[in-house]
Amino acid sequence: MTRSVPEQAIRQVADLILKSRRLVIFTGAGISTESGIPDFRGPDGLWTKYDPDDFTIDRFLASAECRRKQWQVFGRGALGAEAEPNAAHRAITELYRRGKLDCVITQNIDNLHQKAGLPDDIVFELHGNMRRAVCLNCGKSFSFDQVAVRLQAGEDIPDCPECHGILKPDVVMFGEQLPEKALYEASRRSSLRNSFLHPDRLSGRLHAGIRRAKRRKTCYH
Repeated sequence: MTRSVPEQAIRQVADLILKSRRLVIFTGAGISTESGIPDFRGPDGLWTKYDPDDFTIDRFLASAECRRKQWQVFGRGALGAEAEPNAAHRAITELYRRGKLDCVITQNIDNLHQKAGLPDDIVFELHGNMRRAVCLNCGKSFSFDQVAVRLQAGEDIPDCPECHGILKPDVVMFGEQLPEKALYEASRRSSLRNSFLHPDRLSGRLHAGIRRAKRRKTCYH
């Protein structure tokens, strides 16, 4: 059932867009639940099916069995690899196309902002991106599609095809630091922002707010 969006909420979002020169938007798990990706800690989330302790960087490095388990999770698409962007992702892309968006700072690893049309260089991923894998020895990066071919062929623990080092999903595991470049840019741009939106669960409000702002004919110039 579609949830109704309060008129006041639509008006608030439209007013913010109208008054903003450049928006910084922060997104978390809530924006992607409407794409069918459960919150990690929600009733159907990943941690109801797997032990979070198996997703620490220490265990990943020390245990081949933990690496096998994690690659199974990624290979089966348990984190929403086949998910599609929803109305909120598309609304944010609309802001970018209209010249109103400075950047998106996201905790999500699902790649849905890029899939909706945002360029990589304005999406700052604090927890990484599950559509990439990185070698912990030589540092070379690979697309998940390259790794998926090997998983589908029956390889349990894919290693780096270049140096045979440990290959890791390019996401931040428990015990790892946040990526320095993404964290720096997120902090810098947040401090310079004109306006800041946090639209987790604001799919309807954001989309309706953009439509309202456009109807008022003063939104984009």
